[in-house]
Amino acid sequence: MEAIEAAAECAFAPNARHLGPLPARLVWSRPAAVVIFSGLDGVPEGERAVLIRPTRELLARHVVRERIKAGRVSLHDHDLNTLPETAQEIAFMALHIARPETPPEGCVTPALN
Repeated sequence: MEAIEAAAECAFAPNARHLGPLPARLVWSRPAAVVIFSGLDGVPEGERAVLIRPTRELLARHVVRERIKAGRVSLHDHDLNTLPETAQEIAFMALHIARPETPPEGCVTPALN
């Protein structure tokens, strides 16, 4: 999750694409995440979401559970319906990203292979 949080602001990079891979500042760190521009339940207008498929190990980490409780993270099922933070079967986790004051720089879109 650290690589995704480090690249999260890149959801607002000019080369970010709706439902495309999340750009990163480092070419080698290709976070397995997708950018959603709008329309996801719980994401306020003007914000974007970085959608990831969480593993059980990730969800078991104390720091991740604390981040979910603190807010700005929502849990979703396969149809992207919002789930409660206590849900057992989670298909996606969305990090809510506020628009930065200045456009992010140095974000590189992962190559499509």
